[in-house]
Amino acid sequence: MTSIQKNLNNRLHLHPVTLAFEDSSREEEFLEFYFSHYAENMRISMLLGILVWGLFGLIEIWFYPKTLLWSILVIRYLFVLPMMTASFLLTYLKNLRNHVGFAIALGITACAFGTIAKFASLPNGFPYNPVPSLITIFLYGYAVMRARFKWASATGLAIIIFYAIVATLIRHHPIQDLAIDSFFLIMVNFIGMYVCYSLERFARRDFVYSHRLKTEKIKTDQTNEQLKVEITERYLVEEKLRHHQENLEQLVHMRTKDLEATQHEMIHMLGLAAEYRDCETGQHIKRMSYYCVALAQAIGLPQNARELLFYASQMHDVGKLGIPDKILLKPGKLTKEEWDVMKKHTSIGAEILSKDHSPLLDTARNIALLHHEKWDGGGYPKGIKKENIPMLARVVCLCDVFDALTSDRPYKDAWSTDEALREIERLSGSCFDPFLVIKFKEIFPIVLKIYKDFSDTTPKQKQTLEKSTKPKKQKRTKYESK
Repeated sequence: MTSIQKNLNNRLHLHPVTLAFEDSSREEEFLEFYFSHYAENMRISMLLGILVWGLFGLIEIWFYPKTLLWSILVIRYLFVLPMMTASFLLTYLKNLRNHVGFAIALGITACAFGTIAKFASLPNGFPYNPVPSLITIFLYGYAVMRARFKWASATGLAIIIFYAIVATLIRHHPIQDLAIDSFFLIMVNFIGMYVCYSLERFARRDFVYSHRLKTEKIKTDQTNEQLKVEITERYLVEEKLRHHQENLEQLVHMRTKDLEATQHEMIHMLGLAAEYRDCETGQHIKRMSYYCVALAQAIGLPQNARELLFYASQMHDVGKLGIPDKILLKPGKLTKEEWDVMKKHTSIGAEILSKDHSPLLDTARNIALLHHEKWDGGGYPKGIKKENIPMLARVVCLCDVFDALTSDRPYKDAWSTDEALREIERLSGSCFDPFLVIKFKEIFPIVLKIYKDFSDTTPKQKQTLEKSTKPKKQKRTKYESK
């Protein structure tokens, strides 16, 4: 036995000679496994052996003399064939694993003893050598019928001994011929024993691995079932959490909307307070908001920026709350000192809106601080110019001037919308961004509709509106597409 075979036997816990498992219960399981897997193949092999044995007797009728034929046929059909049939029927006994080894050994022994008996019945000098037939029987029984190792060993030894006795005592075979024949039979028997040993060992190995796989499969199935239960439970918990989260998100969304609505209302009220101090109506901040949004959409600003602009622009003059009435409401021209005070409303507005850092109030703070900056740098309070002025502040600057021109103030009457537009065009490149002026002219029909819808309804404003709209009829559009 090689070291590999020894290691394999040790791993499988096999007896080194009989190949039986050390654990008797496992040995019982193996026998059940072995014969349940190979019984059908074994029965087919036996039937083929019976068929070949029977057909070969018909051939012998043509070759053997009639004086010898009767004894040969008796051996073949009355002794060997019934024994082979009996070995086949033994495989159908209820407790198969306890009889199948004997059944295979009986079939092999019957064939071999029948061949040797025929050899014994023939006269001396008759040309017949049983050794090739015995070699064929050995190989067929060991390799094809898968005889177990211990039964194969005992059967082969018995056949060789029986042949030696018949060859020596009955046929008086020469010692030299007997030695050569015995050598071949012993070698073939050893080869057959090795084949049986290897096949059985591999069968036992397959059984162990199969048993391990089944055990692991059972464990895996149990683990999978447990995982399924845990996954199901986790899924249910996650579903509950998801529903709870959705409810919370919905509640947060509602509360956020409420807070935003409250914030927007407060912004509107704060803007109104500043406008009322300047003797303006609340319509000014509405017009401003819609002018700004319409212009912002025309230049391609996204929805969120337009929404911020709508509310933030309402607080552009919130700093006027900090300007004294005698300056803010003065009907005449302001002195240099008064104008310096008036210009501080941008910084005051930015200061009022600096206590919070939400996106809306940050935008409103920048607009309040920078909506009087000019494109050429001549504005206040920082004197910045061109692209350094934030886009939203530039939009508010233009829209605020337009609405101021078309509104009554303590120090002036309202201009017509056409006059105001011409003034905006004149100041393009100095006060206003030229690009915004072009876009403002493109949306001027929308501007006129906003001006009419949110008019202060003073006689002067009605008159200016009629003057602006009589010469040409503009198609009415919405302020901003949804």
